[in-house]
Amino acid sequence: MSSKENKGFVAYPSFPDSIPETINIAVDELNSRFGTQQTITWEKLRVSGKVIINEICTSIVSIR
Repeated sequence: MSSKENKGFVAYPSFPDSIPETINIAVDELNSRFGTQQTITWEKLRVSGKVIINEICTSIVSIR
């Protein structure tokens, strides 16, 4: 693995309920296996009082 740490952002629909459940389990497992919290989902963004699309775009740009 390179010295640059891998990062990821996952976007998905919120319905049906099985999709977010499955994605969140997979992301938690991925982060656990690699000992990092670098892969996040749109649900974990702190968007209180903000336009969510702006926060999503900012997160995507920051993983470059």
